[in-house]
Amino acid sequence: MFKRNHINVAIAATALLTSSAAFAETVTSTASVTVQNAFTLAEVAPLNFGALRVTQGAAQDPVLPAFITLPVDGSAMVPTGGQTNGGSASTDANMTAITQGSIAEYAISNAAPFTNLTVTVASGASATAASGIAGTITGVNGATMVTAGGGTNESFIIYATVADTLIVGGANDGIALNATASNLRTDAAGTVGLQLGGVLAFNPLAATSPNDGVYNGSYTLEVAY
Repeated sequence: MFKRNHINVAIAATALLTSSAAFAETVTSTASVTVQNAFTLAEVAPLNFGALRVTQGAAQDPVLPAFITLPVDGSAMVPTGGQTNGGSASTDANMTAITQGSIAEYAISNAAPFTNLTVTVASGASATAASGIAGTITGVNGATMVTAGGGTNESFIIYATVADTLIVGGANDGIALNATASNLRTDAAGTVGLQLGGVLAFNPLAATSPNDGVYNGSYTLEVAY
């Protein structure tokens, strides 16, 4: 009697397990991922050196030209005298601000959060920075500014260094770019800003002062992961 009951229980348990397996369900799912390497880089304000009085009565030393600095902190523009080709302080070249210039501003958005970005500024020009002006950001060779109808030597050259930059927002808000460390770092929303000042010099080879007018030039700002 005991053996028969034991066998009946075993058979019932087997039937129960078989019945449960018959009601199992499966579903096939799809996984996805979105790649977004692109981000938004926008010019908020262009670089403008204001209105200047520029006089030059003779060619200057190309290594130590007269120039004027537009500080990135918004302070007053600072003129610096150059030298003549003879190596003495020049009295023939002067650059004085009549109206204050304004710095360039750029905004980066839709980037990866808490990520360092690299910055390169390229002018497309072949001029190199004079040794009297500090070393430039990687890629900057001196953007040339000219006016319609200007003479062969009638041009200005823009130089920019890391000292002429200021990071706005992100982890390194309020400090200058560090080309080696690539310290333009986005915030939690993937945004960060950059401000750019610079140095402006009139062509030292020019033997006469420039004509009145608006001088324009272009450069390219590249931001990358």
